[in-house]
Amino acid sequence: MKKTMLFTALLILISGMLYAGTEDYGDNYQAGYEQGYTYSGGGIKPIAPIPPIPPMPRIGESSEDAFTRGVLDGHQTREERGN
Repeated sequence: MKKTMLFTALLILISGMLYAGTEDYGDNYQAGYEQGYTYSGGGIKPIAPIPPIPPMPRIGESSEDAFTRGVLDGHQTREERGN
């Protein structure tokens, strides 16, 4: 019984730490997605859609890399839609 409770507590602690690490990643990805989608190069800026759910971070990818990944994904989405 004690082993089960200890394992459960450890599992909750580890999952909380993993979730806390991805929170900044998601915020940075969504900010980058909006900026990448609305980049116009001097023209009229389109209205940004609601950003998608952030993808899982790649191994070794930091929250700063998430912004760049979001910009690229947002720009690619805009190009695919033909705006």
